[in-house]
Order: sequence, then structure tokens, then C-alpha cells
Amino acid sequence: MNLLNLPINWFDIAVVIVVLLGINKGRKHGMSGEMMVMFQWMAIVAVGALFYKRLGDMLSDSCPFAHWTSYIAVYITIAIVVKCIFSVLKKGAGGKLVGSNMFGASEYYLGMIGGVIRFLCILMAGLALLNARFYSPQEIAQYDAFQRDVYGSTFFPDLSTVQQEVFKSSYLGKLVKTNAEFLLIKSTPPETKNLKRREDLP
Repeated sequence: MNLLNLPINWFDIAVVIVVLLGINKGRKHGMSGEMMVMFQWMAIVAVGALFYKRLGDMLSDSCPFAHWTSYIAVYITIAIVVKCIFSVLKKGAGGKLVGSNMFGASEYYLGMIGGVIRFLCILMAGLALLNARFYSPQEIAQYDAFQRDVYGSTFFPDLSTVQQEVFKSSYLGKLVKTNAEFLLIKSTPPETKNLKRREDLP
């Protein structure tokens, strides 16, 4: 395979930068400092993927929010709740971990691995949110036509453009979409809900 022919774009470069940042942070903190926050982000990605749809459907059925909006709201709420739980746990155990020398000579090597996992989980959570809104070809064409009419070109990218560049044009984005789609919020089209006025309710 010729590497020059791989569909690599800015997102693939961004992933490399994210990995390098994770290595740098992990080396500074060590595994004792990284472990709790690493598990926190792993939990956010896992719990968010497991429960966003069920809870999002319940929210959408009981309020005027569209399903894709409800999925995002639930996912973010789950992330906040998980972070609060781990903040409490970290206050109780974080100091003991940092001073325990639990990992010995492997402290900073494991810390670099933990840092990479943490940053990749943060990236995955962002990709989950990015994938939530489905854009039809008609919507994309309408927005492109609007930009050409107003600005004379399609210079300004919208969310659908970012989606296509990440999940269709980049090498790593396509790998995520193909092999880890279960961790993403399901692409859901917008919908129109018939809202009843208060006086029309029984």
C-alpha cells in the first residue's frame, strides 16, 4: 500500500497531536496522577454510549426536543454526572495514589499510556457529539447554494462539512466510523414536532 495514496487530512494530523499531548501529560503526571482521570473519561465514553439512546428517547418523547438534540443533552449530562462522581472519588483516593509509588519504576511509562488513553477518550466523546446530527444531501446542497449566493464561494464550513471531512475523508475517522460506531451517537435527522397549545390540552 502506498502511504501517499491514503486519504489523510487535517483530522489525522489532529489525532497524532492528541496522542503526543497525551504522552506529554502522562509523562508529567505519572500513572498515579493519570489513573483516576483516565478511568473517568473511559467511563464517560462507555456509559454515554450505553445509555444516551434509551434516556434520549425518553427525554424526546416527554418534551419538545428533537431526538438528536435529546441524545446530545443526555450524553453531556452523563459526562457531567460521571465527572462529579470521579471528582468525589479523586478527593478521597487521589492523594493516596500519587504518594503511594504503586507502579514503581513503570510509573511514568504507564503514565504515558494512561495519558494517551485519556486524550483519545476525550477525542472519542467529541466525535460522538459530532456524529449526532444527520445531514441529508438536500440540506448540504441548500447550504452550499446559500453560501455561493451570499459569499460567492463555499469558503465557510458548516457542521456537515466537518462531519464529511472527519468520517469520510480522513483515514482514522473512517476507521472509527467502521469499527467503533457503537461508541458514537447515532446520526439522526431533524424532525418536526406538533406542539399543542396549553388551551388545547385536555
